[in-house]
Amino acid sequence: MVLDDDRNLPDSQLSRSRVVAYDKSDGRVLWETPRHYNRSSWSTPMIWTKDQQHDLVVMGNGRIYGYDPRLGHEKWFFNGFTRETIAVPIAGNGKLYASASMRGGGGDLKLDPEPFWKAALNFDTNGDQQISKNEISTHFTIPLRPELPVEHPGFGIPLPGQAEARKKRQIQFFNWRDTNKDSVWTRDEFIADMKVGSGRPLLAAIQPGGKGDITQTHRAWELRRGIPEIPSPVYHDKRIYLVRAGGLLSCVNSENGTLIYRERLNAPGQYAASPVIANNHLYCVSQQGLISVVKLGDSFEVTNQSNLKATINATPAIDKTTLYVRTEKSIQAFR
Repeated sequence: MVLDDDRNLPDSQLSRSRVVAYDKSDGRVLWETPRHYNRSSWSTPMIWTKDQQHDLVVMGNGRIYGYDPRLGHEKWFFNGFTRETIAVPIAGNGKLYASASMRGGGGDLKLDPEPFWKAALNFDTNGDQQISKNEISTHFTIPLRPELPVEHPGFGIPLPGQAEARKKRQIQFFNWRDTNKDSVWTRDEFIADMKVGSGRPLLAAIQPGGKGDITQTHRAWELRRGIPEIPSPVYHDKRIYLVRAGGLLSCVNSENGTLIYRERLNAPGQYAASPVIANNHLYCVSQQGLISVVKLGDSFEVTNQSNLKATINATPAIDKTTLYVRTEKSIQAFR
């Protein structure tokens, strides 16, 4: 169990984070290993098995770690990820694959500014394709995730809850990009300082067998385009599939990291559920309830789309005959 914590140890600058192993029969603590430099990580641990060796793999702040699952000793680590890691690492083709977007959700090193400007125009109440200071409203902020509605807490840079502090922060945001100080945001002013989030998006392929810092010695390849914020990648037949916000699906060659294709599902919005595989197809589920069924392979082909018209955050579960989808209010089974 990973217990990452933003709070510090008493009288210390070190985090209280730790990873703990329990005896499954009686709940006794078998070992506990501190993670003093880790704080905000939501990734679930996994077991990486290769050549009859087992590593407990855990994402963390800027790193992925490999622990001895029997004793809890740290065996290796790999640097290059952002502070907030969410996706679960996966294994296949003899390698480990781990991913994390930029902090704030950006999946590409170079962002396309147009979706962010379009999202900002939600605050253009008079329709003149500009945003003036007197159009600052309750939800006004700088967009981080343009695919979300403006009232969603993840849409933009967080704001204070108290009204006076909130308004002061909004004015600061506005003045920051109003470079000519005419109390109006134009498109050119907005995109001139187009940087959303921090860090660099990364999908890394890691070779087995290393000890200590293996960042350089065991890096098979890396990719910095189309990296999801929340969904985990999925591996099948020497290919890795990734779906990110906006309904952007990428297929990557797992042997060398080359991009096989990158296409839009025509199912926009946020994605929290990870894609799953069944019957030689990939199932991608958007937060808005759109299920896209994509044929596996080197060619992009959407074979079916269904709209459940319900909010979905959970990854679907599958057995031999059934796909189970949990919405906010129900569980639905498809055969």
